[in-house]
Amino acid sequence: MEAEDLPLDVIYEDDHLIAVNKPPGMVTHPAPGVLSGTLVNALLGRMPLPEQPDFDGDSGYRPGIVHRLDKDTSGVIVVAKTVEAHARLAASFKDRETSKTYLAIAAGQWRADGPVRVDAPIGRHPVQRQKMTVGGAHPVRRRPS
Repeated sequence: MEAEDLPLDVIYEDDHLIAVNKPPGMVTHPAPGVLSGTLVNALLGRMPLPEQPDFDGDSGYRPGIVHRLDKDTSGVIVVAKTVEAHARLAASFKDRETSKTYLAIAAGQWRADGPVRVDAPIGRHPVQRQKMTVGGAHPVRRRPS
């Protein structure tokens, strides 16, 4: 992976992690067909990221990446700057101690008289493993507030 001098909207940073507001259109990490212009390329242009032993994930080595946002999705993504921070963040996501909230903005003709709230569990698509779907395998349930 190549380091690139790309602008980043950093909203928090310390010695262990960095939180970046990822813009829509930016891929999180290099993958087949997208080898540059990613968040990881931009981060590597700013700092070294640790190589996590035995953590290659489904798409190969992704330095510091614990979660991702789709290319067209904007929002905050947290990236580990140390091996220890990566292990703790990964465990936090795996144990469902960390949650994500999404806000979708839709346009068009609405038949409702007011705002519409969609509150449905999202999980991995049972056949197309690279996709997520409402009610998929291992749905992520919101914790009661």
